[in-house]
Amino acid sequence: MRNPTLIEVSKGSSTEFIIRIPVSPLGVRIPLAVFASLGFDIPFLVLVYGIHKNKEVGFGFVLASMMGIGTGIYLFRFILWNTYGAEHIIVSDSKIQYFCNYRFFRDNSQSFDLKDVSVIAANSVLHFVSEKESFSTSVQLPDEMAEMLCRRINTEMKQHL
Repeated sequence: MRNPTLIEVSKGSSTEFIIRIPVSPLGVRIPLAVFASLGFDIPFLVLVYGIHKNKEVGFGFVLASMMGIGTGIYLFRFILWNTYGAEHIIVSDSKIQYFCNYRFFRDNSQSFDLKDVSVIAANSVLHFVSEKESFSTSVQLPDEMAEMLCRRINTEMKQHL
């Protein structure tokens, strides 16, 4: 398995750390795409068949459609993460922001005041800890990369305080 890529971008008074995951092979993404499209397509095909045969649309069909479409959306999100996934950590003058970027949308957005948060590297991930809440990054990093990134983020935080 290839290691994630770390990119550091300075924008004026803020610094952005981007952790890009390696793109998954096509042998992983194609089956996911097939199952995602089945999750989207089967409910509509069953609906067309039911209308053609003059069958009524019951609660079971609605429930199965919601499950199929929900599964398709989840797998589509999984495909985007395995293709374009990146975690962004932005240290600015007064706060630190974190979010996962799927290229077409963002998820898991968190924001902390610089005074209230500490960043710790443990178990190959970064942990953001404050008095009110805590969370961890999603991507597992090699231990030395996690330690180096933790030191860089803490240095940036000290510069902005």
